[in-house]
Amino acid sequence: MRVTVPIAVIAVAVRGGAIIGVAIKLLLPGLAAAPECRRRFENEARSAAALNHPNIVAIHDSGEERGVPFIVMERLPGNTLADLVSRGALPQPAVRVHGHEKVPICGQ
Repeated sequence: MRVTVPIAVIAVAVRGGAIIGVAIKLLLPGLAAAPECRRRFENEARSAAALNHPNIVAIHDSGEERGVPFIVMERLPGNTLADLVSRGALPQPAVRVHGHEKVPICGQ
């Protein structure tokens, strides 16, 4: 059995008590010191920033603050994948599988 371990957390940005239109992805502090995880996170930021498509969130900024790498991205309205899955199986049209390649996760 394979266990998936999160490598990042998404935070909703707030200014003056109001939610603003960006989300911030933060590499977990314990992984920020791991060179491979850091490299992959930075590559993700650069790769995603180079893309422009209506089905891909826009990347506004990336960098590091107090030793923690971050990616600032467009915040989209609606439910998260976790919200949808918690309600039960997704309807078949909502599920698409693209390939069967196993990708190693940082820290595993």
